[in-house]
Order: sequence, then C-alpha cells, then structure tokens
Amino acid sequence: MRIDCIDCSGETWLYIPLKHKTGWRNHKRIIPLAKPVQEILLRRMDGKTPEQYVFSPTDAMQEKRERDATNRKSKVQPSQKVRKEKRIVNPKQKFREFYTSESYGKSIKNAMKTANKYLPVGEKLVHWTPYQLRHTAITELVRTNGMDVARAVAGQKSISVTMGYAHADTEIAVKAVTKQRNPFA
Repeated sequence: MRIDCIDCSGETWLYIPLKHKTGWRNHKRIIPLAKPVQEILLRRMDGKTPEQYVFSPTDAMQEKRERDATNRKSKVQPSQKVRKEKRIVNPKQKFREFYTSESYGKSIKNAMKTANKYLPVGEKLVHWTPYQLRHTAITELVRTNGMDVARAVAGQKSISVTMGYAHADTEIAVKAVTKQRNPFA
C-alpha cells in the first residue's frame, strides 16, 4: 500500500492500488478506508514520502531492532558492535520495500509459531491464512448487509462470485420460516 495511492481528500479515504489481480481486465479497484483504518495509517505514514509504502519489512525490522535495543538489560559486547557494523556495510539479508502475499502469509505463520511458545502446554493457536480474514469478512458482510453490499466491498463485478461467500445459515432460515404465515390455517 503506497502512500500516493491513498486519496485522503474526503471523509472516507479511498485506496486505489497500482496493481491488483483483475487489473489486466482494466478493472479499477477502489477500497474505501473507514476512520479506524485512517488512524492506523496516519501513524504509519508519518515522516514518509508519497512514493514509500505504508507497511514495510525494512521498517518492521528497524522497529524490532530499536525495541530490542531499548529493552536490552545487559551491556553491548565489543564483538556485537563489530558484527553490527559489518551488517550495516554488507547485510546478509536485504528486506523489500513492501510485503508480498507470500511474505505476509509467512509473517503470520512465524508470529503464530512464536505466540504458541508462550501458551500453556497442550494449547495452540489454530493456523490461519490472510485469505481466511478476507473470506470471513465478506461472509459476515453477506450475512449482515446482503449480497450486493458484500460484492461492492469485495470489489467483485459479478454477484455469482460473491455467492460463494453466502454459506447456508440455519438461523436465518429458521427465522424466515417462523415469520411466514401458514397458508393452510
């Protein structure tokens, strides 16, 4: 998400990605960004140029190193200082300016692996993927706001694609049948 792809002129910001999976069809993808999202983005955009990415692996590693240095309890050893200087001059690992779908998924997997280390024995977080977030959100939109709203938010041209998110909901079916009048009474 590049900063120059976010239109901040209105009350609801609009994110228009440079590239997306249906871009080859000349489909323009516009993603509205609500107030809570805007607040997060404002903090992340502070001090960056318009061409920079809001979320960056390079920034994330820099923040982690700064946090580790702040929380350090022992004195930095001379050998560690030398290694740090060598790493700055010739880094072993170079980070991208932006996250890809693969690196995003890998980050989630690593975070879950780390989080599971701190849980009591026998307890584990259930593995999930970034796609499941999208699927759950669209399914909830279908349930609460209807098919057309979910289609628009998901950026889908065809309602038939959105129908894949309309899972059978027994509770809704029971309510609908209960409200119906008995035609034979």
